Amino acid sequence: MGFFLLFSQNLAESIDNSGLEDIFNKFGNILSSKVVMSEDGKSKGYGFVQFETEESANAAIDKLNGYLVGDKQM
Repeated sequence: MGFFLLFSQNLAESIDNSGLEDIFNKFGNILSSKVVMSEDGKSKGYGFVQFETEESANAAIDKLNGYLVGDKQM
């Protein structure tokens, strides 16, 4: 058993760790997720989501590639 890490870029500034997980959790069990923040606490616009299964990661890629969140296309 492994884990499957996705890189998500072009995130809206309003997306925090909780928001990122909310977007991806419908595709399967998330082991961890993180939005990368600058030193002043603002989102750098990208993050990582670690899924338990390859199927979950692939489903998220299929459904969310190009998905519009706020004013940004993932």
